[in-house]
Amino acid sequence: MNILMVNVPFSGHVNPTLILAQKLVESGHRVSYILTNRWKDRIEEAGATFIPYRNAADYEIVFKNGKPRNFLHALKAWKYVYNTILEVGDKYDLLIYEFFSFTAFSAAQKRNLKTVRLFSTFAVSRENIGSILVSKNKEINLLKNQFLLKAVTGLICGKIPLVTSNILTEITDVTPDLNLVFTIKEFQEDSPSFSDKFHFVGPLIGKRSNGLVIPFQEMEKSIIYVSLGTLQNQNIGFYKNCMEAFGEKSGVSVIMSVGTNTDIAKLGTIPANFYVYPFVPQLEVLKHSALFITHGGMNSVNEGLFYGNALMVIPLDLDQFAVADRVAKMGLGVMLEMDKVTPELLRTQADRIWANAEITENVSIMRELLQFSDGANKAVDLIEQECKLT
Repeated sequence: MNILMVNVPFSGHVNPTLILAQKLVESGHRVSYILTNRWKDRIEEAGATFIPYRNAADYEIVFKNGKPRNFLHALKAWKYVYNTILEVGDKYDLLIYEFFSFTAFSAAQKRNLKTVRLFSTFAVSRENIGSILVSKNKEINLLKNQFLLKAVTGLICGKIPLVTSNILTEITDVTPDLNLVFTIKEFQEDSPSFSDKFHFVGPLIGKRSNGLVIPFQEMEKSIIYVSLGTLQNQNIGFYKNCMEAFGEKSGVSVIMSVGTNTDIAKLGTIPANFYVYPFVPQLEVLKHSALFITHGGMNSVNEGLFYGNALMVIPLDLDQFAVADRVAKMGLGVMLEMDKVTPELLRTQADRIWANAEITENVSIMRELLQFSDGANKAVDLIEQECKLT
């Protein structure tokens, strides 16, 4: 069958869906994926056909300190999603869209397409949208004002015929028959409140490599992995705190991914037990590490727990706070505030995690649950069963 996928150009929203695209192709389906030119190679590597945004293939979001420089420009992706589906949708049997690409649903209705919605983070409802929207981004916080929310909806969505009155209720109230959430029900705090239209399939873990060879064989047995993700990772002060906390610490090696835009020279003298790179093959690192210091993106937390890492979560924006809170409540690690991080705090919290038998046991249980979930294959099965794509 012919399947059309669509997304907004944010790594956290796209990466797990590429694994699904690959699995669908391997199952014999013809898959096309609408996105920007930056994702063309990755989409084609997954075996799908790349379709650029209509009249905006070169559309990119310019970031500063991990946040869009122009908030309204960033949200133009919603129009591009809608317009491109209208242009090409007649050729397909099914539309699969990530929840943040919510204008896809209205476009699918115009083209009489069946729809499947994906959640790269927690499933979202009216009850939990407030916690998902926790942010230090002033523009995001403005959306909590109903008058401004209506204005932004009109400005961005224009003549797109939304099902509801604004961009938030399009996410919380418009529910396709099949919704796939990339975590397990045990990790979604309020999972019983969601209808049987929601399936918590678990994380989609795939192979990713950048060709970097990391000398694990020369490292100490206890490896700490430090990464703040792909957007808000230019934090020299934080990285220096990590080096002061764990530099030359007996029995510990630290792998630190600082992002391609961070000048490693500004870190100063790097301790002998530190291995600092702009970017690392994260899954390979997590297979060897025991503690993951992370910003708390859902994909990173899923991957860390999948490979049995305890977590030290330092959330920076949006759903990361909700993810970090869940990690702490489930005893899978600890949650810290970035503006309170010191070398002493990092060191004492790492020692606390390693000495806590309950955290070790909880992480072990979660690892088994996540590995047993078989998210990608389960997602394909549900799509084929619910949408009769056999």
